[in-house]
Amino acid sequence: MPRQRTMRIYACERCGIAVTITGSASKISRLRFCGTSCSAFARQEKRFANLVHKNVVTRGYVYVYQPTHPAANGYGFVAEHRLVAEAMLGRPLRGDEVVHHRNEQRGDNRPENLEAMDRRTHSRMHNTLPEGQWTRLYSCCQRCGRSDVPHASRGVCRNCHYREWYPYRHRMHRL
Repeated sequence: MPRQRTMRIYACERCGIAVTITGSASKISRLRFCGTSCSAFARQEKRFANLVHKNVVTRGYVYVYQPTHPAANGYGFVAEHRLVAEAMLGRPLRGDEVVHHRNEQRGDNRPENLEAMDRRTHSRMHNTLPEGQWTRLYSCCQRCGRSDVPHASRGVCRNCHYREWYPYRHRMHRL
């Protein structure tokens, strides 16, 4: 006698899409999701659901578990400073926007400490030197003390660098 095949229509527990399935009764009774992405998401949600403290600190940044947020990483966590900035702006952050911490402490996510800006402005802000600085570490050349000649390497100006690394450069042309 052939096996009895049944047909069932059910809604995915995660996304609500109607799915029609034909198969044995035991197979149909186990299905709850429309596909592997929804079932994997539900498994992940179940894994993190029992966390008492849903904040994670990585490299100084605080992450909050919000798996439905569009900017959530693969584990469902979103950087808290991005959430605070989105609440301040009243809209989601664009792809080219970053959040700058004014006091440069990554864990300080108070609204008055955060500022949303595009990546270019943020890079310029961190890469410009303060007034009177020659490089990030030195205010003048460590050999001659000049700050009007451009920096070359290891705290020395271009002139001192060439004198140190190419001492016989002028003799090569006399051969």
